[in-house]
Amino acid sequence: MHNLSVKRGLTLAFGILVVMVALVSGLGFYSHKISSSNLSELAEINVEQLNSINRAQLNMSQGETRLVKFADFQRRDMPERADGQLVEAQRSFRQVMDRFEQFREVRLPEGSERQPYVDAIIAGYEQAMSEAFIDAVMSGDEETIVDGLEDFRSGYDKFSAAVDDFVHYAEQRGNTLILADEKFSKLADGIGLGLLVLAGLVAFFVIRSVNVYLVRPLAAAVTHCERVADGDLTANIESKGSNEIGQLFAAMGGMQGKLKHLIATLQASSDTVATGAAQISAGSQDLSSRTEQQASALQETASSMEQISSTVRQNTQTSHSANELSTQAASQAEDGIREVEQTVALMQDIERSSDQISEIIQVIDSIAFQTNILALNASVEAARAGEHGRGFAVVASEVRTLATRTAESSQEIHRMISDVNSKIASGSAQAGRSGEKIRDVVAVIHRVSELIGELSMSAQEQEAGITQIGSAVTEMDSVTQQNASLVEQTNAAAASLEQESRRLADLVTHFRLDARAKAALLPVPAAGSPDRATKDEPEWADF
Repeated sequence: MHNLSVKRGLTLAFGILVVMVALVSGLGFYSHKISSSNLSELAEINVEQLNSINRAQLNMSQGETRLVKFADFQRRDMPERADGQLVEAQRSFRQVMDRFEQFREVRLPEGSERQPYVDAIIAGYEQAMSEAFIDAVMSGDEETIVDGLEDFRSGYDKFSAAVDDFVHYAEQRGNTLILADEKFSKLADGIGLGLLVLAGLVAFFVIRSVNVYLVRPLAAAVTHCERVADGDLTANIESKGSNEIGQLFAAMGGMQGKLKHLIATLQASSDTVATGAAQISAGSQDLSSRTEQQASALQETASSMEQISSTVRQNTQTSHSANELSTQAASQAEDGIREVEQTVALMQDIERSSDQISEIIQVIDSIAFQTNILALNASVEAARAGEHGRGFAVVASEVRTLATRTAESSQEIHRMISDVNSKIASGSAQAGRSGEKIRDVVAVIHRVSELIGELSMSAQEQEAGITQIGSAVTEMDSVTQQNASLVEQTNAAAASLEQESRRLADLVTHFRLDARAKAALLPVPAAGSPDRATKDEPEWADF
């Protein structure tokens, strides 16, 4: 039971109770069903069948009596009274047929014990209530009625005997059903009582189990928590299994163990805190004297940094002026380069124009050569023409002369242009070389300007750095003054810390620990040592 979870245990207990209730309810339902079935069968036999068949038998007897009277009044020649009896007989036989139909409408289950009795009643009824006899009664045929009375009486006797047997069976069946219902009721009462007793035992077991395995452990847990609240950590927590209660006690055991370790550690640490507070007080006093030495050294450093700052400031101004002059020289050199580049560009344009003119002269020379050839051909043709081509020959000769002069002039122009192109190319090359030289000069000037700029930047950075150092020294001086006040605050804090450590020790003594927990405690090392200040003294002296 200790390892059974509370959830499963309660679920199992309530499940058993639900099953018991379901069994009791099912038994009651089944008992009611059996009783209802027996009562239904009794009602079916007594109310529906017996009532219908008894009334049918009574109506048949009345019908027979009235038919006898009808025949008698007919023999005595009393037609009115005979007709009245006939009408009454017809009404009786109609009631017989209606009530027998009600009897036959009751449906019996297959294999019912009533079926043979019902069949015997039907056989007697069909013999007594033959179709011919009923037709004669309904039509008032006296002769057929008188002749059929004998068969009717015979069938009626069988019918009455069958009805008596059915009544006897109904009485026996009713007694049987009543006895069976009484027996089943007693059995159901016994089973129900047994189930109720069993349910009571289960409820008692559930209540006892809840009290033993749930309520008592929770009460023990509350008691233990109250002891812990009072500062008693010496109690032993026993294991209660692996269910929820066991997990609760295991968690409480873990909590108590951690509290033991925490309290024991606090007890040991309170003394260490007091010792540390004393060391902090001694260290703060030593720090106060060193702070005064640091303030004196910072004042001397501030004076030296002011002189260095003045010298660096002058260097910065000088390098700035040199940087401006080199920048102006570089700008003028760049202007010269641009002029040379424009000159070179113009000469290159002239050279390209000369090349175009040379190409045009070559075209003219080619045209003059072709014209000369055409004129020569024309002269040949004029000579062939004889007298008729003489004028054309003169023209061809003039054309050859003009073509020859044109060719000579174009060759002369071509030589002059070639000479000009040669001089332009030489001048363009010379201008290019001059531009390259100027570019080299500009590059050197730019390099000088960059170096001077770097010197200026370095001087500015030195000046900024020295200014920052001066500010830092000033700030260190301020911090040193603050440190002096902080040392005093530290002394006060150390005294307050020592008082708080005593209060902590007083609070920790409220909790009671066993000897094993105290023995397991490890000593806590001190946070610092006062000897550290003396070891750091050479560094302060060097500063």
